Amino acid sequence: MLFACFLLLTACSDNFSEAQLIGEYVATYMGQTATLSLNADNTYKHIVQLKSGQRLETASAWRSSQVTSGPTRTVVEFTNFRVIPSLGHAKAKGWATEVERTWLGRIQLCFDSDVGYCYVKQAGR
Repeated sequence: MLFACFLLLTACSDNFSEAQLIGEYVATYMGQTATLSLNADNTYKHIVQLKSGQRLETASAWRSSQVTSGPTRTVVEFTNFRVIPSLGHAKAKGWATEVERTWLGRIQLCFDSDVGYCYVKQAGR
């Protein structure tokens, strides 16, 4: 029972360190796959594999910050971020998102959670 309470509290935490964020995240949307790698030097690499086989790759910078208005939560900001084209969004100059956990406790970054376009951190990466 004690372990279940700990797991529940950990899964609900919205406060993350940069060390926790570093790693590889994967999102799939309409048969397309995007891999987002956050590096310790605050750079990222984003690779989108389209259904057509075309591969789109971008790289730039990311940073995290703590938002303290209301409950403390972590926000990650990306410069020159390019989303999966089928979402219909033009290339953005940036993207900012709150860091969340999946119901299984894995870290996720959602671009559009309404359509299920979330990058989920891969175990051990």
